[in-house]
Amino acid sequence: MVTKSPKRRARRPAAPTSPPLSVTRQLSPPADSSRAPLLPVTDTPATSQAAFDAATAPPKPSAWSSFVFFVHALVLTFPVVAAAVVRGPERPNRPRGLDLFVRFFRQMSKLPSLNVYRARALLDKINKLSQDRIDAVVQQFVFTEVVWRARLLVSADETVPALPGTGASTDPLVTIVSPSLIAQYPRVAATRDWTVSADWIEPVDAHSDPLWDPTRVAIMYHGGAYIFSSKHSYRHMAGPLGALLHRRVFNVEYRLSPEAQFPDALHDGVAAYLYVVEVEKVPPEKIVLMGDSAGGNLAMAVLLFLRDHGYPLPGGAVLLSPWSDLSHHLPSYTENKHFDYINPYDQQPNMNPVAMLCGTPYYHAAVATEKYLSPVVDSAQPAFPGQRALPPVYISTGTDEILLDENVLLAANLAGRASTGSGVVVHDMHEHQIHVFPFLNLHCADAARFRARVAAFVTSVVDQPFRATEGGPRVEVAYFKDGVDQGADAARAAWARRWPGIRAAKHLAWDPVQAVLMDEKMAGRVLPEGSRTGSGIKSALPKALREGVGGVLEEVQAAAAEGVMVGPAKY
Repeated sequence: MVTKSPKRRARRPAAPTSPPLSVTRQLSPPADSSRAPLLPVTDTPATSQAAFDAATAPPKPSAWSSFVFFVHALVLTFPVVAAAVVRGPERPNRPRGLDLFVRFFRQMSKLPSLNVYRARALLDKINKLSQDRIDAVVQQFVFTEVVWRARLLVSADETVPALPGTGASTDPLVTIVSPSLIAQYPRVAATRDWTVSADWIEPVDAHSDPLWDPTRVAIMYHGGAYIFSSKHSYRHMAGPLGALLHRRVFNVEYRLSPEAQFPDALHDGVAAYLYVVEVEKVPPEKIVLMGDSAGGNLAMAVLLFLRDHGYPLPGGAVLLSPWSDLSHHLPSYTENKHFDYINPYDQQPNMNPVAMLCGTPYYHAAVATEKYLSPVVDSAQPAFPGQRALPPVYISTGTDEILLDENVLLAANLAGRASTGSGVVVHDMHEHQIHVFPFLNLHCADAARFRARVAAFVTSVVDQPFRATEGGPRVEVAYFKDGVDQGADAARAAWARRWPGIRAAKHLAWDPVQAVLMDEKMAGRVLPEGSRTGSGIKSALPKALREGVGGVLEEVQAAAAEGVMVGPAKY
């Protein structure tokens, strides 16, 4: 069922500013104040439910506690920052400023007194350092907010009472049929009618781009561990990505934890896709889902939900460092913790985003079995004969990420399906790069390569699906060092190094290197040759859109090369 309201007019303020990252518009009713856990699981880690509730409850401001926190943070971070200044970056391809951020963030997240609310405030302050540059990018785009209602149903013919106060609402309405999640997670039944918002983003001078196609859409799900960031904090990255791909961006605001819990964000993500298809009448094949980190998790979960519930599938998905396995027991989770800026969550009870997303510290059984929480649970083979194929998926990963192994496992599962003629997958690995590096180190050669590869994937595979299924390879794995392709042997070797640990941790029997990557008919070059050679795409904006803006984007990239925090505050 779809009802449509008059379109809202686009307005671009004379001096736009990005609201703090901790500010997320809460359009839906607040989460149940009882804070009862959503997940019916039985494992019993050391942290009790009561202690978890106390740790994630909104803090009571205190000048003394703030002073103690500041002193503790100074004591913990000063030696690390000093060592970074004296010894230089941990990796040769890492700018000094970015290296300082990585070390600082890694140390700060170890503070016992750090909680999600303090972390949000801290990230707000960090991002203000580059607010002028962010606003300069934002000024190149027009943002149009839309608000609609979503209704959750057990079956298509079910009747659900409207949200109080919305009886005469003119907002469009989309309905989501989700019987399994309603049955499995009883708290979902408490909110069956709610509102969602998103921003349409397009360049001010879109008409100057000869390849601009307003009929195509990229739906963007922002990252932030499901506890940070918002559509506002991602405007300066979502806009340029859309311009790079010559299409509009639908930048989604989904509910965050601990205020909301699974599967609220999933239903918001599905509602956004259905709004674009049913209200805006965009053909599904002209839609590409995009997300980084937790947003990559959400984009993949939305794909699985659409497939499982019979909805039309989008043209493809682009996942940057997707959070794919919330159980966090693969080898890279500990091996790379000394190089990435993310610390192991299960060692931080006050800042464990998985516990906040699930609403309980007893989440381990759920994340090991629920594919909408951990997409790697969706195995390499179809669950039943005739199961619909997923659309083409592109995955980008840094080899210094703690999420490296789960990205390899996700790509391997998709490759296993592709080997049976179901789907297309491209997995790019970038040597010594950290989590979501293209957003944190815009100027590096690997970020330029990432942009070139995404542009090639979307324009040559998603927009022209017949070319990816004409009998050629369905799986491409590439390995880059400083933006330079190291060849097929290096790519196979990278998977081969990681797979023994993955296979042991997950008790797997098959080997994707032998089963897929060694099959020359199945694995090869899916994307055009030009996406792997040359200098990549140095700017996220086409040249026609950069002209007349005074080199703003180049300044942002130069700042990133010097380590200024111009990307989103990550978790």
